[in-house]
Amino acid sequence: VLSCCAALSLCFALMASWAEPLLDDVRFTVLDVGQGQCLLLQSGGRNYMVDCGGSSDTEAADAAAETLLSQGIAHLDALILTHYDEDHCNGAADLISVMDIETLYLPDTEPLSDIRHRLRKQGVPICWVKDNMELPCGQGKVSLFPAKIVTQDNESSMCILFQMKNCDILI
Repeated sequence: VLSCCAALSLCFALMASWAEPLLDDVRFTVLDVGQGQCLLLQSGGRNYMVDCGGSSDTEAADAAAETLLSQGIAHLDALILTHYDEDHCNGAADLISVMDIETLYLPDTEPLSDIRHRLRKQGVPICWVKDNMELPCGQGKVSLFPAKIVTQDNESSMCILFQMKNCDILI
C-alpha cells in the first residue's frame, strides 16, 4: 500500500509539473544555453522563441529543445533572431532540424552572413523584418523593431517588445 501511494504521488507530481506551464496565461522563460541567449515567450497557446545561441550550436539547440519538449511543446509559432552573432543564433539551424517551427523572423542585415545561408536551406518560411511588425500572442502582443543602423555589431540587433496586461518586456 505504501509503495502504491508513493508511485501515485510521483505520477501526480510529474503530471502537475508537466501541466503547470500549460495553465499559465502568460509565461516568459530564460533558457540556460550556456554563453548565449535563448528566450521563450508564451501566451494564449502561442509560443515564440527569441534567439537560440551559445558557444556550441548543438548544445544550445539541445538545451532549447529539451526545455520545450519537457513542457509538452513540439511546435513554435516563430523563431525570432535579433542578430547574427553566434551567442544569439548559433543553435538556430540545429533547433529547426528537431522542432516544428512555423515561421523564422530574421533581421534584414548582413547580406553575406553564413548563418543566413544555412537558415535559408532549412525549409522554414522566412519573414525578413525590414519594418516594424506585430505578432499576436494570446493576451498580449510581440512587436518587432528592426535595427536603424546596419553594422556587424550588436547595434544591428532587432528589438522585441513583449507586451501583456501589466507588464512589458523589452529585448
